[in-house]
Parts: sequence; C-alpha cells; structure tokens
Amino acid sequence: MKFDLLILAAGFGSRLQSLTKNKPKALIEYNKKKLIQIQLDNIDTKFINKIIIVLGYKGNMIKNFVLKKYPNLKFIFIKNKNFTKNNSGQSFFYAYKKINSDIYIHLNCDCIFTKKHFLKLIKNKKKNLISARSDILLENKSENIEAKNNFIKKMVLEKDKKCFLEVMGSQKYLKTK
Repeated sequence: MKFDLLILAAGFGSRLQSLTKNKPKALIEYNKKKLIQIQLDNIDTKFINKIIIVLGYKGNMIKNFVLKKYPNLKFIFIKNKNFTKNNSGQSFFYAYKKINSDIYIHLNCDCIFTKKHFLKLIKNKKKNLISARSDILLENKSENIEAKNNFIKKMVLEKDKKCFLEVMGSQKYLKTK
C-alpha cells in the first residue's frame, strides 16, 4: 500500500523564536541536518505516492530546499496565506483535498523520528495511529494525552496529571470522505 504524506510547515515556530527569526522551523538544524531533511531522509519512499507540504512563514525557503535536495520526490506545495491568524487545523483544511490515498501520513515539520519508527507506523494494521512519548517534560500548548490499552481516552492542551504522554507529531489516519 502507498500513502500520501502531509507535512504541516506553515507556522512561525513561536516557541523557538530565537531560532526562527530568519528561517522557518522546518529548516532549523539538529545534529547538522534540517528538521525536514531528517523527516524526508527517514521515510521509505517506496510507500509514498506524493508529499504535500503546507507552507506559510518563509515557505519559499522550505520549497527551494526540498526541491534542490530531493529532485526525485514528488511534491505538492499548498500555501496557507493566513498562517499568522490560524493554526495547523486550518493548514490541514487547505491540504485535505490534495490527499488522494485512503490512509495518509500526517507530520508536523518539527517531528523527529527514525526510519524504524516510520516503518512501524506505516506497517501497523491500525488505520488511525498517533505516535506518543512519555520521556519528555509536558508543557501547555502541547497535545498531551491519556491512554488506556493503547487507546486515547483524553487529549488536552494544558497540563493534566492523567495525561502523561505527549503527541510526537507523526500520525497515520484514515481519510474520511
């Protein structure tokens, strides 16, 4: 099975202000690689139809980088012209009609994962998955979840003692019509 891959990369990266003054969050470096580069290097392209990237803040920098670095990948770029006034939900709305696969992979541009994690995500038989981790300090404005038997019971944006897992930013969803 092949998937469409959606990367949301429109926002300012307001929590990373000192690092995103002159470049978008997707182009911040970690271990000498740009965040979006880590993502694209860790996907297995034989499972991907196309990569849809929603752009906003300094979006041309992202577009130019990926087109130069990955000339053999198929990209579709969507502009969120109102990125200063809306959020990732609106970015998703702009991209939704471009998703053609029944199940798609959904990434936030600042999500770091391994090749092994990516393969686990796409090969899992479940159609709807959200990657979460418990080894980091949870903060407000992060998607914090409470899970029981691998099912989400509650998801909140503020600290909650029952919500000790943080959404990692890599997900797989069944696209509803």
